Amino acid sequence: MTVRPFLMLFLAIVGVTVGFLVLLLLLDVRLFAIDLETLALSFSREGLVHGSQSLPEVLAAVLGLSLTVVAIVVQLASQRYAARLIDLFMADPINLGAFSFMVGSCIYALLLPTLTATSDAPRLAAGAAYVLAVLNFGLLLPYFGYVFSFLQPENIIRRIRTSALKSMAPFVEGTALGTPTARSKSELGRAQTEVLHATEQISDNCLAAVGQLDRSFALLGLRSLEQLSCHCLRKKAQLPGEWKSVDARFFPSLSTEFHEEIVSQGTWVEARTLIEFERLYRRGLVEMYEVVSQIAASTRQIGMAALKSSDRHALTLVSRLFNTYIRHALNAGSIRAVYHTLYQYRQLSVAMMGEYRELFVSVVERLVEYGRLANSMGLPFATVTVAHDIRYLCEEAYQDEGTDVRPLVRLFLTLDQRADSKKARVAETGVRKAQSILGAFFLRSEEMELVEWIRDDMREESSDRLASIRDEILAVKDPKFWEITDRGTNFDYIEEDMRPFLRAFYEPLL
Repeated sequence: MTVRPFLMLFLAIVGVTVGFLVLLLLLDVRLFAIDLETLALSFSREGLVHGSQSLPEVLAAVLGLSLTVVAIVVQLASQRYAARLIDLFMADPINLGAFSFMVGSCIYALLLPTLTATSDAPRLAAGAAYVLAVLNFGLLLPYFGYVFSFLQPENIIRRIRTSALKSMAPFVEGTALGTPTARSKSELGRAQTEVLHATEQISDNCLAAVGQLDRSFALLGLRSLEQLSCHCLRKKAQLPGEWKSVDARFFPSLSTEFHEEIVSQGTWVEARTLIEFERLYRRGLVEMYEVVSQIAASTRQIGMAALKSSDRHALTLVSRLFNTYIRHALNAGSIRAVYHTLYQYRQLSVAMMGEYRELFVSVVERLVEYGRLANSMGLPFATVTVAHDIRYLCEEAYQDEGTDVRPLVRLFLTLDQRADSKKARVAETGVRKAQSILGAFFLRSEEMELVEWIRDDMREESSDRLASIRDEILAVKDPKFWEITDRGTNFDYIEEDMRPFLRAFYEPLL
């Protein structure tokens, strides 16, 4: 939020008004024959003294008007935003400066008549009162504009985040701590408190925005939480060791064991952010799907930041939160939330594949479990989505040197379940399609052992059913799904060069 537009408005108001006055004076006195000395004498001492007697009432009215308008606007805004809005408002130097200037002007104008009671009263002091009055009137509209701008949602969130980052900045590289002292530890504690409070305040604003169906404000808050957490991740290695320790009172809902874990691993900032994300995710499942999508995307970004920082503990925490999201979405029966969350989880999994292979395999294990759970809960499309995401991960793992794809294929082949209902048959068919496409992929890559694994798993199906699955895949000609979706792709589509391999994959089975 820049002050320049309001300064320009002030200069325009005062400039036009004073210019208009001077113009009339020039026209009124001898039609441009006036000189500077005559113009100066036109402001007589008696006129200045007489006029200044009413200035205290005028300036007091300006101050009262300003206080009334600002108090009403701030009160209304504080009811909408859960952050410490009044604290932010009073800590702002421009707000403090504006009201200090108004109060000072009133005091000056109030004391001035006692100095101008004589006929030889000081012209300079009386003239200054008029200057103060002009400034008060000229600044009134620009200041109101500044207040309204200050209360814009993006500016509130930005100030909260900026305040937290500034409190943390002196401790980067340990410059503010040095040899630990009572004072430096106290300052570090205040910085930690500021970061935690900022996270909570932004999260509370997001909750309020979701309740009021204010989508743009909710998404803005989520992105701010993401940025704050990613910044802390990037700077974590440069912070002093004392930064890892944080009081348990900031995590009242966590068990002692979990608190000790995040403290020992130094992941309390990420844990605080992800806990808030989890709370907002549950709320978004009920009231605002866009919140769910943004949380999944922001969680992936935090995971990517953990990858770049080689922070295994933070990455593991992110993976656990993704699993929690999927569980919440399944319990809520929200297929769309599962669909988008899996997509973000899959992208993060591909990124972690090279350096964190064990964690990558554990992701596939969890996806298989959630796919089977979704099928038992009567959510077949969620199971199908899991199947195609695992198929994609298997393909990516095969192309990554050093990653053994065999454990992933074995896990994938446990996903299909015998159909005992119409919905379950839909899920089973979708899983078989994903396995078939993966089999064709391995056939093209001449990995015959893996091809036979998939074929052996599918031999329990009848030839008519397998032929129907093959034909349904080959019938898909458009890579785009015929409805608008988050991903926009058709799971069953395969490229033209893959079609002969799909037919060859099915030949021994029919």
